[in-house]
Amino acid sequence: MSESHRINASKKVFNKISDIKKTLKNREASEILTEEILDFMFDQIEESVWDEFLEEHTPVSFKLKSFSDDPKFKESLEKLIQSHKKSSKKANSSSQTNVSDAE
Repeated sequence: MSESHRINASKKVFNKISDIKKTLKNREASEILTEEILDFMFDQIEESVWDEFLEEHTPVSFKLKSFSDDPKFKESLEKLIQSHKKSSKKANSSSQTNVSDAE
């Protein structure tokens, strides 16, 4: 016997599972449990799809923390910060010059 947990499913997921259960019941296969349906559905999804989903939904702050011990990452980040500072200074001095010219 496997362990079960409650999850909140979207209406779309709930309706699909209900349709499957209803069809199985009509086909006299009502002994198929929701757990088996979900296991089957999840087994159809490639691991790379889960990895992609996780990557897309992982906050940048977590990613920064996870790379913070990597010396190459630190070096690259430092270069990026310096480059951004230079760009910001140029943009600020450019906008101040334009404001002065306009006066």
